[in-house]
Amino acid sequence: MFLVAIFFLFLYKIAPSASTTHEDGYFPGHVEEIIFNVDWMTCLTACHDKPTCISYNYCKENMTCEMNSNGIKPEQCKSKSVIYLRGWIFHQIRPVPEEIHVPELGDDPSRPAKSCKQILTERGNVGNSAYYIGTESENSLVYCQMESIAECGGEGGWTLAMKINGSKGTFSFNSPLWTNKDVYNPEEAKDLSDTEAKSAAFSALLNVESLCVGMKVNGHIKWLKIPITKNGASVQGIFIGDTYENINIDLSKWKSLISESSIHDGNVCSRSEGFNVRPGSSANGAKARIGLVGFKTCGSGDPVSRIGFGTEGGSGGMDSNNTCGNEATAVAVNGFKSIKAFCYILIK
Repeated sequence: MFLVAIFFLFLYKIAPSASTTHEDGYFPGHVEEIIFNVDWMTCLTACHDKPTCISYNYCKENMTCEMNSNGIKPEQCKSKSVIYLRGWIFHQIRPVPEEIHVPELGDDPSRPAKSCKQILTERGNVGNSAYYIGTESENSLVYCQMESIAECGGEGGWTLAMKINGSKGTFSFNSPLWTNKDVYNPEEAKDLSDTEAKSAAFSALLNVESLCVGMKVNGHIKWLKIPITKNGASVQGIFIGDTYENINIDLSKWKSLISESSIHDGNVCSRSEGFNVRPGSSANGAKARIGLVGFKTCGSGDPVSRIGFGTEGGSGGMDSNNTCGNEATAVAVNGFKSIKAFCYILIK
């Protein structure tokens, strides 16, 4: 009896956090190591010295020690967790640690993604929402269009780069926000609400393959996919040098961005399209960071109509303050138009 008392005193000192002991009890399914031919105290000591050992099963008859990586949680029913097994002793010396929740990619600043495409690829079917996108300087919430957009190839995984209010001059053609790495209202880049923003993805996301651009007029958004030909480029890299880059997109697709839009489209030589479009003999002609401009006379004089993003120019009566949308003078094919849109630039 004295030796038993000494043993349990030792047990209390070595394992004061012990939660339970069961004579003729056995805890199945979590054995991480077995030690043979040892006495009970050696089994207890071995479990104590192993940080991952939560409990142990000890068989007095064959002197077998089974160290367990789990045990009984306070809310669990002991009778259902420990089975009856004659000759065995179950002893738990540590509480079961709480499960560590590892956030999904993009759900927490500790696990930012490089892009929305990465999140969609690695996580599968996820919804449109703001996710944490990591850049060199910070991790920030950025809107991800995960659902497919038919006009942009029928695939999701688009990262929001910019939102433009065509009624404001924030993102006019000559705005430095097209060429620098500054963000603008980054807290508003978490959705497609009608508040201007420029996310860090505009300059940080490299190897951009295409844009999905949209114009919202009267509550309806229409989209257009635009390919990127510069290998390894960010969106910002397209605009830094103000170099004109031609892209060939069917005229009807540009016009589809706004219903009843107007442009000079009588001849191919009467328009220019692409990135950093700024033809003409004066600074007041139509220009667009992304878009199409049209000439009254085939390739001569100032362009006097435009559909695009980051636009300017007042020649021929256009509204120079329209920075995203459609402007056309009376001699354009569909007549005079001045339509200011709320615009989106998504990238992938």
